[in-house]
Amino acid sequence: MDLNKLNVCMSENDWDELLNILKPKFFPKDDTGKLIDFRILAKVATLLLSNQPSVPNNVKVVALKCLANSCVNGYHYKKCNLKLELESKHYDKLYSLLSKNDSESPGPIIDQEDYSLLVHFPYEGIANWTIDYITEHINIYDDLSEEELDILRLSTQFLCNFVAFAIKESDADDFPTCLSNDVLKTAIMKCAQSDHTPISKAACTYIHNSLKRLPQNLYTDGERIQLISHLIKPVKLGIQAAIDAMIFLLKQPNQLRSIYDDLPVDDKLYLLELLHLNLRDFIYKEDSNDFDTSLSSDSIVFLAEMFQQKCDLILKTVDSRLDGKEPTEIIILLDILGTLTTTSSTSHCILQDNKSFLINCIYLLKALHTAGKTSENYFTPVQKLSELAPSAQHLLDKENTGGDPKQPAMNNYKKDIQAHPAFGFKAGLIRIIGNLAYKHKANQDSLRETEAIPLLLDCCNMDARNPLIIQWTILAVRNVCEGNPENQNVIRELTKVGVVDSAIIREMGLTLHEGEDGKAIGVVPLVNNK
Repeated sequence: MDLNKLNVCMSENDWDELLNILKPKFFPKDDTGKLIDFRILAKVATLLLSNQPSVPNNVKVVALKCLANSCVNGYHYKKCNLKLELESKHYDKLYSLLSKNDSESPGPIIDQEDYSLLVHFPYEGIANWTIDYITEHINIYDDLSEEELDILRLSTQFLCNFVAFAIKESDADDFPTCLSNDVLKTAIMKCAQSDHTPISKAACTYIHNSLKRLPQNLYTDGERIQLISHLIKPVKLGIQAAIDAMIFLLKQPNQLRSIYDDLPVDDKLYLLELLHLNLRDFIYKEDSNDFDTSLSSDSIVFLAEMFQQKCDLILKTVDSRLDGKEPTEIIILLDILGTLTTTSSTSHCILQDNKSFLINCIYLLKALHTAGKTSENYFTPVQKLSELAPSAQHLLDKENTGGDPKQPAMNNYKKDIQAHPAFGFKAGLIRIIGNLAYKHKANQDSLRETEAIPLLLDCCNMDARNPLIIQWTILAVRNVCEGNPENQNVIRELTKVGVVDSAIIREMGLTLHEGEDGKAIGVVPLVNNK
């Protein structure tokens, strides 16, 4: 790119020709792979800072694209000490002088021997201009033209690139103070909730980059709470930068505890589900050593506390569906805690050492198991797979009600087995109990002392209401007995009563058969007597 041509176009206000020669693809490097001349970069900056009304918006759009690109693996930000008596807001004069500087050293302008214009560039003036544009125009958002909206987006995009690439990560000594502007923070939050998706994406990206790369004290505790509130809308729209920023915030110490109670129920459920999916994806991948995906100890303890405080509510759904979203909250908490106890990590140790959490899970399992045996209800084991098949529901209702639509259906609970909070809940509890017992002698002993071992064995039956309950129970019994002779002896002293008859197995055309010696049980085809 020719600096002389650029100067001529700007002096003559030949904007069409300028757009022909000013190409964002040449920033930060030209065709030869060399960084664009700092004088060209400074000259482009004057297009914004000169405040000449003659500069059209489409030229400002291209200028912002070039400047944003220059940050990406290009020039680095370094705080500069000016020799000239210029106020910080007069960076247009600085850029004008730099564009005429024939030396690679900024000696006459910047009073720093280690400030090389081959590597560094004073981006403060551009950052200040973009911040002013964002803060001034966000409040008249509805009145902006398409080009002005594009300038608003690109101003935010410049700050995104500036923070992500040009600034040394978390360097408090070389941090542009303009980014700590409270008015900017408020404006960015408003942009994040914009109905203009490109602007919302850019704002969410800036929030994410600033959280990750700028000093931790950039946002106060109160501002972080506000960020969470403002990110919920773009998170629900699926904007990935918003999701990443939200996950980052939720995993910070005390953050989840500080905002949880004040969230609307729907937002609370959404964020819990988001956290569960993120933890699940992280824990089950091969390499899970990335700090960004770890949950703070305080948050783990808080999640366990919430579950313990609210889990009894699930018992109120024995005979009916409970109005409201509370059961759903308990289910997601159960899934999160089940995931956290799956990995041999800090989270696992924290929950294993929480004895009250284990005892709570044991007695909740006892209550659910007893309720399922007392009468036919939502916790009664389902012994027929057909009861889960939607195609069979009409026939079941017709058979049970005699075809009379006015007669209350005795088996209405069968219609929504999978939608009911009880679906999979016992299996989830057993999963947690088994994980808490893994190589933990005190927890193994607690299970014996609370007579939970017979309870686990009694749960080891096929139940279509609790998929994989047998597998989770077998794993739990294995973990309870590993290296614990006392627990092994509890099972050894049990007396065999008989062979269980399972309707689920019979529906599959199989049955259990006891060997002649009474020691072996096998699965054999069911004999058809017809």
